[in-house]
Amino acid sequence: MSGVIDTLETVLAFLALIGVSWWVGTIYMAEDDERLIQACVPIEWTTNGIHHLTTALVGYPPSWTLSMQSYLMGGCYYFFSVMLPKDGKDLNGNIIFPAQGGVRQ
Repeated sequence: MSGVIDTLETVLAFLALIGVSWWVGTIYMAEDDERLIQACVPIEWTTNGIHHLTTALVGYPPSWTLSMQSYLMGGCYYFFSVMLPKDGKDLNGNIIFPAQGGVRQ
């Protein structure tokens, strides 16, 4: 029985590694404007699934799932707006450095 569990753990770890690699690749390949959206897709997908599942179980759309999604998505956008550099140059050819904190406009 432990051989089956070890194999299952290995397969799940491999699938998680493939998923994270795919996610990082989509962020890397996205244009500057789409990077934040691509970075927060896993959180949006998960919270939408939790909301639909909870709505199906309870029978009405609960407000706490929408509040949770709003809170997590705001944090995700803030985190990745600071962490992902915005490449480019201004009109004079000078390199634009990324903002140091805060949400970019």
